[in-house]
Amino acid sequence: NNKTGAAACVSCGLSAVATNDTRSCVCKGENRNFQLSDGSCRCALGYAVSASSAAGGSLDPDADGVSDCELVIFERCTGVRGPDGKCLASATDSTAACGATACKAGMELVLDTITMHAAVGEVALCSCRCPRNATASGTCVDGQTGQINKETTVVTDSYGNRKMVTYDKASNTSTEVALSNLPGVLGDFSSASDMLMMGSGSGGFNGVYDASSQFFDKLLGSNASSSAVKVRGRSGLLSHSRRLRQTTADTEPTGVSAPMMCLKAGKGILFEVSTDAAGKDHYPQYKRDALYNTNDNFDYGAFMELKRKVEAGETVTSFYFPFTEPGIYTLCDASDATQQTIIGVVDAAMECPPAFSKNPIQPITANNLKQFPSMSGNNTSLTLVPDYGLIIGMAIALAALLLASALGFIMLNRRGWGSAAAGLSDYKAKARDDNLHSLALADPWVEEGDQADGVELLNQNLLRQKRGIAGMRAEPIEVDAVDLGGFDVDKLYHELAEQTRLVSEQVTQQKLDVREFYDKLAKSSVEVRALLATAADAASAAGSGRATTSEDLMKARQRAQHANDEVERRRAVGAAWERALKLEEDAEAAAGRVEWREEQKRLHHDL
Repeated sequence: NNKTGAAACVSCGLSAVATNDTRSCVCKGENRNFQLSDGSCRCALGYAVSASSAAGGSLDPDADGVSDCELVIFERCTGVRGPDGKCLASATDSTAACGATACKAGMELVLDTITMHAAVGEVALCSCRCPRNATASGTCVDGQTGQINKETTVVTDSYGNRKMVTYDKASNTSTEVALSNLPGVLGDFSSASDMLMMGSGSGGFNGVYDASSQFFDKLLGSNASSSAVKVRGRSGLLSHSRRLRQTTADTEPTGVSAPMMCLKAGKGILFEVSTDAAGKDHYPQYKRDALYNTNDNFDYGAFMELKRKVEAGETVTSFYFPFTEPGIYTLCDASDATQQTIIGVVDAAMECPPAFSKNPIQPITANNLKQFPSMSGNNTSLTLVPDYGLIIGMAIALAALLLASALGFIMLNRRGWGSAAAGLSDYKAKARDDNLHSLALADPWVEEGDQADGVELLNQNLLRQKRGIAGMRAEPIEVDAVDLGGFDVDKLYHELAEQTRLVSEQVTQQKLDVREFYDKLAKSSVEVRALLATAADAASAAGSGRATTSEDLMKARQRAQHANDEVERRRAVGAAWERALKLEEDAEAAAGRVEWREEQKRLHHDL
């Protein structure tokens, strides 16, 4: 129970359940919202009842039920969407966007678009508008020039009775009627205060500026006029009761057709419920799937109750509904869903947008709709079918990337990072047909006394055998004879090790000599500076009668000669060290060749 001071709990109904540890009712079906006003469970926004899940029940998403509601999938649009989310063939096709219903005579059918967030895109906004500065005639009044002449509010008298009071600005009179005398008026007036009036008929909705007495009779029922009282001024004395019906035949109220109204939270609208000559009933219904709506949890059970009573044949002349939560609410005619009105509700502490500063009833335009604070935070989203074009394009791009990466990897392995070719070695392919067994049985490649290098002889034998000339010996190459008799590898190794040790000692000694030379050179530099200082003093003393002695000059020449001799000696030592290193490298190379020959002889002996 959401009412303060209630004596007992309210039943959740047949479609919802509640346990002892919960403060609200939970719908039995998935993706349904519980609405406290009439205890019904209706599909959440963006969901509908499918034929398979309904199991013989109602497919109406606004109907109460226990079956699961399924997600509604919308097509992807390249252009503009209709108010219900369906794609339009053209942004200028007013018939597809707004329906075939024509506007009244003297009015213009206008197709606007309003941009929502990226998942929704542009949405068509249809309206029938009067030309600007139009003369007040029937249902065609310019919202910027027309004025509301009658104001209606609900008050409580000193006896606790709720009364509806209408103030006529033109005559400065008020007319009041007790709500208890209005059996045809449906709605909850317990918290009602100021209200606006809206007519409904075959031509759609009409935001009332100036209501005739005949319209009041239709709105409040025939019993209202006989029980109404007229007050002179807003605070004058009561007079005798009189009928509200005037002698004029004007039954259509003056106002804005297809209006957009601005209300502060807590205020409401008194809607007309009528039946046209064709027998069609006209009354407001909440358009839950309109993309302009901003309150996903709006409880519109009172509108469904109105529908139930009208369809049941009960007498209903008007319907009052208070809007208590800020947001945008789209209403449509029960007999013609293309006829709609939009109600914008702002917080009670805020003022209506600038477009509604002159009066709260204006025509539907995209500019007026965008001025409401609720539209800036409108996160209405649609579940769209997968973008197969994008998916296929991404798959192709990924496959192309993988293929390019594989080709690049192959080229990198073959060519390397540089420009030079780094192809795979082809020695395996060249030697695939070689008879390695015949190589093992062939004549020795190198024998004692051969005047050729073993590697050259081996290469020649391989070449001849590949050509089918097996068993032929390689021709000797004219080189210096090499006598390997009595060669000892161990002795060569020890000699090389001794040579390495001597060279290391020489290098160490050279380092010490260089350091000693550096120290002497530094000391000589100090002495030369002192000598130069002495020479300078002598030059300065020449003018004062002093002279440099021959002994000082002789010492200076000796020091200079000693420094030059030491530099030459160090140069000679460095040259000798370089020759020793060169000899060591040559010895190591010769030892390697000899060791290779000995290894070949041992292999030949083993074979």
